[in-house]
Amino acid sequence: MKRTDQGFTLVELMVVVAISAIALAMAIPAFTTLIQHNQADGVASDLVAAMNLAREEAIRTRGVAAVCPRAAARTGEPYCASNGDYWTNGWLVLALPTGAVTTCPTDSSTSVIRAYEAPDPTGSRIIISNNGATSVRNCLRFGATGLPAGNFNGLTFTVAFPGNNAVTCMVMSSAGRLRRHDATGRSC
Repeated sequence: MKRTDQGFTLVELMVVVAISAIALAMAIPAFTTLIQHNQADGVASDLVAAMNLAREEAIRTRGVAAVCPRAAARTGEPYCASNGDYWTNGWLVLALPTGAVTTCPTDSSTSVIRAYEAPDPTGSRIIISNNGATSVRNCLRFGATGLPAGNFNGLTFTVAFPGNNAVTCMVMSSAGRLRRHDATGRSC
């Protein structure tokens, strides 16, 4: 009887391992970009949800509700950032007292409807910026009709990873309509 050897030789096995390593090395950067894009898209979805929640709260209570950037870690109740562009620390949805409220309070004088945590605790991976006027950048208010309150001319949020060419953009028109789209480059 003739005996036939079955199995792989060491050379055949090494060729398969080398081809697999090359294919994996080519796929990892694309996979990393896909993960980053999905994370930025998730952060953009959270921002849209916060704005819609504030709008719904203003309509429901026939009052004023707002979304503001969250101040850096402080003990006790969360606070709005008093200046600067701190959206990377998270954001808050607030029910504001009725009256001539033009800014979001930076103390515990309002009711927090929902607090959103920082999308990236290290603050170095996801960048959230906007191009609104300072008053809008620090406090986006909605009136009883659900429209942006005050002198609102529109706002654009850019959610991106440093070094990544893909960004998720959210544009709010002066009438309060939100539109999301993906862009390439560093800003919308």
